[in-house]
Amino acid sequence: AIEGKYIRDEIDVIVTEINVDSLKHDSINIKLTKNDMTTDLTEGTDYIINKTGGDGEWSEYEYVIHKSLFAGDGKYNVTLYSEDAAGNINENIDESKKAEISFGVDKTEPIIVPIDFEDGKTYAVESKTVTVSIYDNLVLEDAIILLNDKPVEYEVDGDDYTFEITSSNSPQKVKITATDAAGNQLVKEVKDFYVTTNLFIRWYTNKPLFVGSLSGVGLVLGGIAVSIILSKKKKTVEA
Repeated sequence: AIEGKYIRDEIDVIVTEINVDSLKHDSINIKLTKNDMTTDLTEGTDYIINKTGGDGEWSEYEYVIHKSLFAGDGKYNVTLYSEDAAGNINENIDESKKAEISFGVDKTEPIIVPIDFEDGKTYAVESKTVTVSIYDNLVLEDAIILLNDKPVEYEVDGDDYTFEITSSNSPQKVKITATDAAGNQLVKEVKDFYVTTNLFIRWYTNKPLFVGSLSGVGLVLGGIAVSIILSKKKKTVEA
């Protein structure tokens, strides 16, 4: 069930070998390859063997390889080798057996990094080309990018996804969903940003300038009010 697939949670790998004869027990060898590093496994520590049959019946060997060996993210390959009493060699990597065990364990979500745009910013252009880096530690299965809740066309160069954002006088948002081959998913949003050359919106969204302008207006109005009051007082005294 896991052959050639990626899974999020490690499981015991159970393989059954059926042979007309009994096996030479000391010939049994199981190797585990993780990310190109191969290790010989030890019976009793890394796996157990349950034997049934024999005495005139076909022999059946069940190998239970402990799931703790597959706890870390990576690509795994399990190789079994044995010889029977007649000297026949059995290997699961033999194409005729169709019993190869290769799979991946991936517990880590993909990573999404917006490169040149961010929340709440205003970009004074008619159109802005932006890039999002999306990558996974093993295999990225799918990436969906929505601009203002609508799918957007993008170009892919390695881990970089590039697309165009046209101008609008309304705040815009981008939603990116990345899913890896094991089903891990990450969603990231960049929102409330503007792409516009509209001077009023650029002034309004520039908070320091906007607040400073209001403060300036407040000071001018306050000064006018004081002048009016002083003028009225002066007229009252003269009268």
